[in-house]
Amino acid sequence: MPVAHVDFALDFVNEGIDCWAYYCTTPRSGFPNRLMDTPLPKTAMHGFLFYRWPFEGFLHWGYNCWYERQTRTLIDPFT
Repeated sequence: MPVAHVDFALDFVNEGIDCWAYYCTTPRSGFPNRLMDTPLPKTAMHGFLFYRWPFEGFLHWGYNCWYERQTRTLIDPFT
């Protein structure tokens, strides 16, 4: 099952290819992203959008990497 960025996922649907959609740090405008600074009313719109969008699913991208890249050194993701 393809998982396409929301900018391109409709291209898959228009070609008759079932897919999931995702977004992470982009796009910042025009879509209700799920970042820490996203206002809660925007986040609450996700259920409506998932109902209306023609995608088979949504991939939640979460910032959950607590280590420096390719190391075992812990980091503080909030700084």
